[in-house]
Amino acid sequence: MKLFIIASILITLSLIPPLTQDLARVANLQSKYARISFKKTTKEPDHHILLLGKTHIEGFRTFLTEFYHADHGDTDTQTVIMQQEAPHEEMLGLLKDKRFGGKVIFLEGNVLFSKDLARASAETAKCIIILADKHSQNSNSEDYRNILHASSVKQYVRSVANREIRVCLQILRPENKDLFSSSLNYGPHDQLICVDELKLYLLGKTCICPGINTIVSTLITSSKPSSTGSTSAWINDYLSGLQNEIYRVPLEAEIFAGLPFSVIAQHIYKEFEFILFALEVNVNGTVRVFLNPSDYIFQDVKHYGYVFADSLPDVDKLSSFKISDQIQRSTFGIFTPKLDYHYGYNKGYDGTDEKNKKKYFENIQEDANVGDLEYKMKNFYYGKINSLESATITGNEEVKFENHIIICGIIPGMRHLLLPLRARSLKNIHPIIILYNDPMPTHIWKQINRFPKIYFMQGSPQKLIDLDKACIQKALAVVILSKHTDQDSTSTTSMADADTIFIYKTIKSVNPNVRIITELSKYCFCLFYPF
Repeated sequence: MKLFIIASILITLSLIPPLTQDLARVANLQSKYARISFKKTTKEPDHHILLLGKTHIEGFRTFLTEFYHADHGDTDTQTVIMQQEAPHEEMLGLLKDKRFGGKVIFLEGNVLFSKDLARASAETAKCIIILADKHSQNSNSEDYRNILHASSVKQYVRSVANREIRVCLQILRPENKDLFSSSLNYGPHDQLICVDELKLYLLGKTCICPGINTIVSTLITSSKPSSTGSTSAWINDYLSGLQNEIYRVPLEAEIFAGLPFSVIAQHIYKEFEFILFALEVNVNGTVRVFLNPSDYIFQDVKHYGYVFADSLPDVDKLSSFKISDQIQRSTFGIFTPKLDYHYGYNKGYDGTDEKNKKKYFENIQEDANVGDLEYKMKNFYYGKINSLESATITGNEEVKFENHIIICGIIPGMRHLLLPLRARSLKNIHPIIILYNDPMPTHIWKQINRFPKIYFMQGSPQKLIDLDKACIQKALAVVILSKHTDQDSTSTTSMADADTIFIYKTIKSVNPNVRIITELSKYCFCLFYPF
């Protein structure tokens, strides 16, 4: 009997090491980031955000640097990053960045699984941020996945917490905006940002307003150089202006009710030296932002204004600000002049006639439902359909252009590049020549064939003979578009930037004075441009 017990013990001891090794191996198959859960450091609800998306590490770093900048006032909010893979070395370095004060937590999990959303405490999150991969080889698939993830989180929060969570979603293709709106219960505070739409609009606007892209980028960026030690006055002036940024500030009803926007903007500038340029207004239950509604009369409710300032405005001082009683205030109650959804600010209804109350709100609703074609006709030079044959420059005929714009390349969403160049606010519109190696795609031409003075020429911007046919010597500006990843899946971002640089050099060798607007995927390639 004793021998049997001793033998059993020896056999058991011989089996324990391999079993222990197997258990350790199985445990190691799942990283600690797939096992841990987010634990709030404060008892306050809605004190963390959920950050999703398959963007590159630079995208996460840029977002977190801006989000935790001292200028934004709120640096206590925690960030939970969730991805399906364990964090790589660059991500681990980002999590340890001292600028974020240990407020960034990484979880390995799948947004489509409720158990992983529970680990991230998604039901108590302040909002969900989804960043898109701008270098994705298939932008449609990228958008579809991100919209699906947004839908998953929204449904989970509805089922668990019976509330709507705010979604801030970044998509790549403008045409997928409607997909987001139709597939989700689009909330009043949800935000949808289209990368290509913003990029193309700024590229087009820069053709007629040089420097607008620089102004916009500096106004929405917090981390900027404040001093270089230079003795040049213009550099110091430039850096001083560079500190200005856009801030959202509350405007209390007891201080500003009954006063027009223009009067309030004047007094705020005199007192605080920051510029009030836009107003957030609740129109018939929908929140809208209007630029410089000069005659708008403040209602007896709290408003939010948007200001240019060189530092975070002191909200307490603004809340205790007094405006002279000698300034006459309107007393017509809650009604205001008409704020039009599409066409900016319209005068006409001053709210004094009660009989026009119903008509006032009906007009606003009509403006909200205005058709896309009608909107284009009223805001842009948008006419009859032009055939591609009549708009094509073959090179056989002698066509002379002057003060025109040359666009090198074609990408999806070309319409958004041309919209600012065909706005009715422009007194004169410049002819546009699209120079492209391949034939014009039919689906692209359908986007732009109603715009006047649009021409197409098949050729290469790296060939001097084709540039000469496009009258490069007389051109006002040239836009160089990088190849879209959907168009060439074998091309890397570095090679796309190389093509852009070669085109830039070729054009400058022919016409050194022409204005060239380019897009680059990587900042390091700016070294190839003489500034």
